[in-house]
Formats: sequence, C-alpha cells, structure tokens
Amino acid sequence: MMMHVPLINSAKKVFLTATFLFSFIYHIDAQVAKNNRIENSSLSSEKQATEQRALKQNEIKQNQQPTFPVYINTGNVAIDVENYKIAKLAWIDANPEAYKQMNSSSPMIFVSKEEFNRFPVEKQQEITGHPEKYIVK
Repeated sequence: MMMHVPLINSAKKVFLTATFLFSFIYHIDAQVAKNNRIENSSLSSEKQATEQRALKQNEIKQNQQPTFPVYINTGNVAIDVENYKIAKLAWIDANPEAYKQMNSSSPMIFVSKEEFNRFPVEKQQEITGHPEKYIVK
C-alpha cells in the first residue's frame, strides 16, 4: 500500500496542476474576449461619432449662405472701394441665387453720388458694406 500513496499524491499533483492551468488559460481567454468586445464597441462608438460629425458638418455646409464680401478699410479709400467692388461682383457672379434672395428680402435705399460723397467716411463704409440695403447712383 505504501507504493500507492506516492502514486496517488503524484496523480493529485498532476490533476491540480492541470486544473490550475486550464482555469488560468480559461481566465486569460475570457479576459482577452472581454477586452476585444470593449475595444470593438468603443471603435463602433468612435465610428458612429465620426459619422455623426461628418453628417452634421455636411448639413451645416448645405444650410450655410456664402458670406458676402465686406469693405476693408486700409486707409486708401480709392483702392478699398475698388477692391470691394471687385470682390462684390465676383461674389455675385459666383452666387446669383443667394444675391437674388438677399435683394428680394428687404427694400433698397437709393443714395445719390453727391449725397454719398458728403457723408462721413464711416457712413460711406456702412453704405458700401451693405449693398443688399443701399444703391449708390
């Protein structure tokens, strides 16, 4: 009988070691699977967030009116007025529908050239800066 005891103890050791190894491998495998699920769901969330941002930006671009040029005062009135006229005409050519909509929404104010020339520079800039409101003839 003495011979069986060491054999049983050896079998117990092998069994316990194998059980430990299997449970350890199972635990590691379960942890890896859990991490993959978390990573996949976070990637999915990031992808959804990216797609939502792209959709929102596209929606903003579609609803956005092109910005009308503004008068920029550099101190040289003649050049500033000429630059503004060029920018305005280019914008009108590029955005005819937006320009029609701008002009149809509010009544125009007509200002004679003589009257325009008598205005202070700030008022002239106000008039040239808002061609949707004023027409200088």
